[in-house]
Amino acid sequence: MAQSIALSRFRPLPVAIALATGSMASPCLVMAATTDPAMAAEMAALRGELARLQARLEQLETRAQAPAAASAPVETATVEAGPGLDVESADGERSFSIGGRLHYDLYAHDSGQREATGGTEFRRARVNVDGAAAGWNYRVQVELAGGNVDLRDVYVERELAGGTLTLGQFKPFRSLEELTSSNDISVMERGFTTASGLFADRQWQQGIGWLRPLPAGSLGLSVFSLREDNTRRNEGWGAAVRGTWAPVLDEQRLVHLGAWGSYEDGGQNTPAVEIGAAYAGRRGPSALLFESVGGRDFEQRSAGLEFAGRLGGFHWQSEWARATLAGPD
Repeated sequence: MAQSIALSRFRPLPVAIALATGSMASPCLVMAATTDPAMAAEMAALRGELARLQARLEQLETRAQAPAAASAPVETATVEAGPGLDVESADGERSFSIGGRLHYDLYAHDSGQREATGGTEFRRARVNVDGAAAGWNYRVQVELAGGNVDLRDVYVERELAGGTLTLGQFKPFRSLEELTSSNDISVMERGFTTASGLFADRQWQQGIGWLRPLPAGSLGLSVFSLREDNTRRNEGWGAAVRGTWAPVLDEQRLVHLGAWGSYEDGGQNTPAVEIGAAYAGRRGPSALLFESVGGRDFEQRSAGLEFAGRLGGFHWQSEWARATLAGPD
């Protein structure tokens, strides 16, 4: 009778502890407990829970003893500070860089037939952001010199059909002198076959371009509107094509040959164009060579040939161009 009273006060937790330790449960108590089906089921559930906790404990102990090198790698970004600031993700698919360009000029003119004012000028003060994201490369370049804030290169680009597709505002593929960076031109100002002459106020244009490298040269195609960021909206359009060939190219020698053609057709609100030559520097006197009409009457056909090369430390660059423009009657 006393034994049955003890069984009526039996609780699951003490049973679990007794089963775990083994030494605290008497054989007669275990046998009495198993005569109750409900209690036997509860005890089986507790045994299962104890087994699960034991397995989890062993798993955590094993993980704690593993070397630190076995832990999962953490994605980090690469940061480099040199002439600019470059940041790149660990997988190389995203990048961001900030750079710039600063050109400062000093002018001093001797007396001549035409007056010219000497002095100083920030010729270029540019900040550019370059990078890559979502399979596209991008560039935004802002010009701060000259008293106005203007956009220069503003585009996205990616590989397409063996070449590079460019969308946005960029330099159309035409004159070699025009495409050469202002950091690399031979003299302070560009020649007449560039926006300093034939393509005045049309150095950067908004459109689409495709540039494909060839085994010994390149081929570039571009279609664009006759609008740069700092000019008014208009319905003019243009197209340009340029091909190059380098029959000699090694570490000491280079022979470059190229040809290009450009067509521009005005539309509503196309601005008039003044073509001149600054023959004594940017701040010196200039001669007006041609003044075209604006609007739908504007039309310009241009073509050029290029010849450049390098022999050791000596290099040369030359270009011939011809243009036909629509002008006032």
